[in-house]
Amino acid sequence: MPRHQFIPFDHPNLSRFGRIAQRKDHLEVNYGANGIRLRFQGRALGVTLEAGGGQWQVSWGARIDGGPEIPLLLREGEIINVLIAADLPEGIHDVEIYRRTDPLGGISRFFGLILENDGNLLPCPPLVGPRLHFYGDSITAGGVVMAFGHEGESDEAFALDNYRDCLTNATMSFAGITSKRLESSSEIVGIGGLAVLDHTGWWQGPEECLGWETTWDKVRPWKGDLEEWDFTSQAPDLIIVALGQNCAKDGYPESPDHQRKWKDAYLKVLTSLRAKFGSPVPLLLGTSLMNHDPIWDDLIQQVAEELGHGAHTIRYKRNGCGTPGHLRVRESEEMADELVPLIQDILHR
Repeated sequence: MPRHQFIPFDHPNLSRFGRIAQRKDHLEVNYGANGIRLRFQGRALGVTLEAGGGQWQVSWGARIDGGPEIPLLLREGEIINVLIAADLPEGIHDVEIYRRTDPLGGISRFFGLILENDGNLLPCPPLVGPRLHFYGDSITAGGVVMAFGHEGESDEAFALDNYRDCLTNATMSFAGITSKRLESSSEIVGIGGLAVLDHTGWWQGPEECLGWETTWDKVRPWKGDLEEWDFTSQAPDLIIVALGQNCAKDGYPESPDHQRKWKDAYLKVLTSLRAKFGSPVPLLLGTSLMNHDPIWDDLIQQVAEELGHGAHTIRYKRNGCGTPGHLRVRESEEMADELVPLIQDILHR
């Protein structure tokens, strides 16, 4: 793009979605399926991004006018200008630019856009669907979801360098697909390996793992670098939680004392979440198709019953019977097929 203009991250015509922290000279985007929406007039578009150090590489993606995804792979510690598209048809284009990978890749930063000198950034039309907040683990984060042709096979069944980096895509998780179908303004907070209780699951392990009881209100969910989210955005119409699949790791579901501790922590987070918004936001609680012990679904049902009015549950037709390890796109779509009509029903009661 020989002659161009830089559009900074805080331009009023850029619309953000997700749990994104504004810093002095950039936006910090730490969760998958979080990013920006924009409308522009022009034929070319670029973006300035940076990936910090993490366990895995960070990847971003872009979609122009609802077309196929354009993957943007980043190298650790480099601020780079990435050309998303050139020679687009003349006219107005709608674009989404988002992080694909979850916090395993560490911090990632969005500095701004690059347009041709005669390009024009226009006001972005609002989404018309419900405001949804999703909380979950790698199933919500789209872990290894793009492994097409490997449905029903464990992740270890195929060998691919950096497979988590290029095959993880939160926009193709059940949460991302549901949001797209409902034209929702969503906040998707998915963390690979997350369990409900601290010291269980896989997140920030193998020892002294962090659980949802610690990460639920964090924009930075890393041990030694925890930072709280400000919750200043508008209250959601519905909060959807998909946790339990990782809770058997260092958990003791057969123990009544552990069950009570687990339910108390789950209840405490939900109560605290609702309090942040000053109203009893409806809840939809469940797990996923990923294979797991159904005891966690039983406990979730008990949590919903203790909460009472406004707490709903879902058990999918193939609950716990999907691909071991991580679901694939087809299974994410299967979950969305059941989730979308249920969300619509809850919101219209």
